[in-house]
Amino acid sequence: MKTATVWALLLALVIAVAALTSGASAARNNARTAKRDAFVARLMASLTLKEKVGQMTQLDIGMLQEHDSRGNLLASLNKTALIYGIKNYGIGSYLNTPFTGSAPVWDRNGKPEIGWNVTQWIEFVNTVQETALQYGNSSVPIIYGLDSVHGANYVRGAVMFPHNIGLAAAWEPHLVYLGAKVTAKDTRTAGIPWAFTPVLGLGIQPLWPRFYETFGEDPYLISTYGRAAVEGYMGKTFSSGDLETVVWCRKPQRGDNDDEDYHTEESGWSTTVSVSLKHYLGYPNPISGKDRTEAWIPDRMLLQYFAPSFIAAVQAGAQNVMINSGSINGIPVHTSEQYLNHYLKESWGFEGFAVTDWNDIEKLVYFHHVAADNKEAIRMALLAGVDMSMVPSDYSFSDDLFALVQEDASIRAIVDKSTERILKIKYDLGLFTNPYASNLSNPNIATVGSKSDRLMSENVVRESLTLLRNQDNALPLSAVAQKILVVGPAADSLPNQCGGWSIHWGGAASPSDFDAYPDTSTIYQGIQSLAPSGSNVQLIAACDFDKCDSSNLREIEAIIAASVDVVVLAVGEAPESESEGDINDLTISPSQIELIKTVHGAIAKSGKKVKTVMVLVEARPRIIPEELINATSAVINAYLPGPYAGTPLAEVLFGKANPSGKLPFTYPRTTGDIHVPYWHWYSDVTTPLFPFGFGLSYTTFAYDNLRVSDTNLAPGKPVTISVRVTNSGKVPGREVVQLYVSDVYATVAPSVKLLKRYVKTRSLAPGQSYVATFTLATHDLAFYNREQQFVAEAGLFNIQVGTLTSSFTLTGKSLICPAI
Repeated sequence: MKTATVWALLLALVIAVAALTSGASAARNNARTAKRDAFVARLMASLTLKEKVGQMTQLDIGMLQEHDSRGNLLASLNKTALIYGIKNYGIGSYLNTPFTGSAPVWDRNGKPEIGWNVTQWIEFVNTVQETALQYGNSSVPIIYGLDSVHGANYVRGAVMFPHNIGLAAAWEPHLVYLGAKVTAKDTRTAGIPWAFTPVLGLGIQPLWPRFYETFGEDPYLISTYGRAAVEGYMGKTFSSGDLETVVWCRKPQRGDNDDEDYHTEESGWSTTVSVSLKHYLGYPNPISGKDRTEAWIPDRMLLQYFAPSFIAAVQAGAQNVMINSGSINGIPVHTSEQYLNHYLKESWGFEGFAVTDWNDIEKLVYFHHVAADNKEAIRMALLAGVDMSMVPSDYSFSDDLFALVQEDASIRAIVDKSTERILKIKYDLGLFTNPYASNLSNPNIATVGSKSDRLMSENVVRESLTLLRNQDNALPLSAVAQKILVVGPAADSLPNQCGGWSIHWGGAASPSDFDAYPDTSTIYQGIQSLAPSGSNVQLIAACDFDKCDSSNLREIEAIIAASVDVVVLAVGEAPESESEGDINDLTISPSQIELIKTVHGAIAKSGKKVKTVMVLVEARPRIIPEELINATSAVINAYLPGPYAGTPLAEVLFGKANPSGKLPFTYPRTTGDIHVPYWHWYSDVTTPLFPFGFGLSYTTFAYDNLRVSDTNLAPGKPVTISVRVTNSGKVPGREVVQLYVSDVYATVAPSVKLLKRYVKTRSLAPGQSYVATFTLATHDLAFYNREQQFVAEAGLFNIQVGTLTSSFTLTGKSLICPAI
């Protein structure tokens, strides 16, 4: 038999087996879905209206906490309050931690606590669940939700990862997937089956205080991360980082990736959670930059840039969205039938439920002023497509919705549909079979905060650190003994490294908050640990984010005048969350500018050759005067890297690791340059301080042999693009190969260029090459036209990989999706 025939038979066999496997998986999914739907239909028939309304109600844990004699909340359960809510309202969901504030919360014995560990969470959630089943007329289990934003950050001792903006800088979706799996494991092991994560908004407004929660400014990059995150949280198989442009009108085929352990009606301890895609839609782009304020986003722009990440996550199987608290074009998103019902549920096939953010239905009355009272606000929200209200602190939603149905029978059908959506998710989570998501015999308890998870977090930091400047190869630092001075408010601060959503809502209050977290390392500690033998490493923070100590500044000047080889400047911004982080100017604080000027002035005065390394520990790109950047030898962006960052950062400083991170956003030169992402027509290579996708290495990479499979493409025909990347330097390193496509002419002004594919190479030894191959389909060239059709138009397309360029022509127009 000829070799070609053998290979053809083997290929046919592989295809046949794959088809049979996919068919069997689809059959299992269909059977499971039918079983679930029948169960929910029977349950719905037994529920009273009040119980259905209860399922749509989510309350804060503060409703369940005991109070001391002075009225202060305690970290203990008020079971009477819980029984009241269950018996009288059939409440279906609770959320949050008692420790959102930075002040200690006391237990019944007068002992201060700053957080619950995994076993304390298990005991609390199981008590809530037991009470719900005992006193609820319908025996419907509670679904408990928690903000697990960068790890299970409210479970004391659980591993925290870099915030999303740092994860994005690694340009490696598999790391997002692995981090999501750890986060899901730790959250579910604590008894919590629902995590309010990931944020999938487009980070193009750096004034916005939640910028660090995004994956950056590119819709394709965010889509790859969003899909990877959902797969990790929900226990699906990682489907690789390669993703075609999202097409809303083409539903993905259900197959093996849906047949994973997320569906836990079977016995066993689950390590997966349901997720909330946040914050649907357009939330990160307020005109003012202030949290939860007005955005003006034309529908075409919304669909082109803001929607793809949510569509990709929905197609990956996400079953919940949390709604944007703000308004778009004057319409609060909670009242937008277009965005919630038409786009999300009808057009994109979202089968889960939509939950409000904190108090957002009442805000339609007193904040947005589109409803005269709470009852009218509820009507507007339900008609738009809201399924659950994060009330969160009283029973007004339940009372008013129940009364509303009495007045308007048409609302009952909406209540039925929303309740059905919620119950299906509870079923999929296995809560009807085993409502106790965990207990003290769960073997996964021992893995929460494990060494392997901590090492994973360190590796994410290592891959994300982004070298922005390296004048005269200042880094890596010498391997011989040297005198190193470490200064700045972020130099020795775990709270600053972690940012918001860390132990508390606004971030950790003090270093002692991390007593339950082994192996943490600050920047100073990492340098001290890895500095060459015989080195002298000194720490003088000198300034905080608001003011400097003049005596410390004088001490810095004296040390530099005496003798120092390296000064490490660790600067950035204080931890914050949501509106607490509202600012009017991106410029770094005056105290830190004073510190940087003091260091450079002292070096100039000494006349000595001193290296300066600036480490940025920041939630968004803070502006530093360009003359100070130019006077600095090296700049590394560490983003908000988490509590284990000191060691990997020091590895990079001393050359034990080669930085490979790339910016997931455009770093502006001035505050006036904001709102100009790389794909905007008025972007210019001289405008940003550092462009999107930029990041240096200790080695160099040469690109050559760019090949395009065909220069004339008929619609529907794919094009393959390949390029060779060679390590042309002297040390091993990894490179992120980025493919950009430009539509030269279109019926609407096209993007200047858009990222369409990327891959991070393995570590390449000097002289070693890697061939990156990408395949583009016709819909990768498509955009939303004036009629809001998703189309690929005939014409010339330019491609760019590294410094290399080429082009091809699409010979005909292709309608990918009709007008939405």
